[in-house]
Amino acid sequence: MKKNILFFTFIILTSFVLYSCADKVEPEPTAQIVSLMELKTIPDKYVGSYVQVDGVQFIPTDTSRVFNGTSGNGGGSRTLQDCQGNTLVVFTTFDSNYSNTKVPNGFGSIRGRASKFGTTGQINLVLEKDFSGLTAERCVVVPPIVVIPGTRTNIADVRALFTSSPTNITTSIKIRGVVTSISGTGTNFNAQNLTMQDGSAGITVRFAAAHSYTEGDEIEVSLQGQPLTLFNALQAGNTSGIPLTNSTKVGTAPVTFRTVTIPEITSGLYESQLVMVTNARFPTANGTLTYASNSGNVQISDGTNTTTFRSGTGVTWASTVLPAGTNLSVKGIASVFTTTRQILPRKASDLQ
Repeated sequence: MKKNILFFTFIILTSFVLYSCADKVEPEPTAQIVSLMELKTIPDKYVGSYVQVDGVQFIPTDTSRVFNGTSGNGGGSRTLQDCQGNTLVVFTTFDSNYSNTKVPNGFGSIRGRASKFGTTGQINLVLEKDFSGLTAERCVVVPPIVVIPGTRTNIADVRALFTSSPTNITTSIKIRGVVTSISGTGTNFNAQNLTMQDGSAGITVRFAAAHSYTEGDEIEVSLQGQPLTLFNALQAGNTSGIPLTNSTKVGTAPVTFRTVTIPEITSGLYESQLVMVTNARFPTANGTLTYASNSGNVQISDGTNTTTFRSGTGVTWASTVLPAGTNLSVKGIASVFTTTRQILPRKASDLQ
């Protein structure tokens, strides 16, 4: 009888212990649902909170990577985006259990602990199930339409507003045109600059930061409150530049060039427009000299008139040997350096 009592007592105590241990399992935290842009722009409201962001996916380049996969935290940032192209950083420490897990390729919800890097909000993944909700078919990212305010004005009319000193545009006007230049390393154009033209004229635009526009993009730029200045060629904006938010891409358009003569180039008639000179030659071509000769300033001639063909020494075609011949066609942007009129080629294929 005593043995039976002891046996049942053991079962009861064991059941109590097992039940008590299970009862102590911490419940999964409840996630607060927030929008991606809320978390990014007002992070102080959510720092430390367990949050859920709906309607998101990782950018395509990150879906071929793992969450960290390094030996330090420097490589733990991955980029989340919504269907309008807004982005948010998702951070994973290198020593997490899933740091070598592949970033999911689906669309849906993600959870994590809201944090802040500098002044920008981000999400720190906490649990492996935080990213298990990204299983739906990816959305097509379509940025919202940006409407640039102002009355559309021909570029020629804007150029006519300039007198002989910086001219501030006080009226609400904007220009629309096709980008004709290619900007960035290895080109003739600073990453903050571009040339654009419409049917009336061309102009150089100086932005406050590097832009992502390229030839063939049709863009609008608001000029209200912006100066027209001379920085060699006439440009919209000064050294500080026009905010990128003053501009938007509205489509694409054919990139057309105007066939001109060298005297028309030297007259300044087609400044900041894409031009082509035919029946041209490089008088100094000897089978050895390159486009980088004379600090990248070589002459082209029609047999009577000459102008500068400015490639510089840092362009991708700098080491190309100058072609011989008297029937060449060369393209570029008609420009000026101080008082010297010149043509700025945009790419190697402009040299024919």
